[in-house]
Amino acid sequence: MRSPEPSYLLDCLRVAIGRLLREVMIMTGEAIFPKDSVFLEPTLAAKRARYYSQENNFDFSWPGVPVHQFENERNLAMQPGRSTGLVPLDLQSVLGLSYPATTPTLLVRYVNIQGKDSLTTDFVASGTVCYVIRGEGVTTDDVETIHWGPGDVF
Repeated sequence: MRSPEPSYLLDCLRVAIGRLLREVMIMTGEAIFPKDSVFLEPTLAAKRARYYSQENNFDFSWPGVPVHQFENERNLAMQPGRSTGLVPLDLQSVLGLSYPATTPTLLVRYVNIQGKDSLTTDFVASGTVCYVIRGEGVTTDDVETIHWGPGDVF
């Protein structure tokens, strides 16, 4: 079996990040990227892509994801003076799953870190994508340190 071309994988990642950023933009009402952003339109390769997950053994029998606006979660996360913590966008009960999820293979969370506070997480996940709405800070793991600010994606 031949591995996908790196450009194909980058196209798929770009589209996935773009979709996530569009959802954040819809939920927050804040513009995230300019009109000419590469995230707005999927490339030809991304349009042909099929996304697989070991979660369902490649059998596409996931429950449908209903249209849902996470207004209460957004308002809670954006509340002035909110304490440091996580606000999950969880549709577990609606999706009929046994674990917290925004879609069958994804759990989106708002992360609030106040002032000099720190937040330690240990997610059971294959990856994490973060978009900074406002503020600045540093994220570290065993190998890297990332300095971030508004508009950064890491």
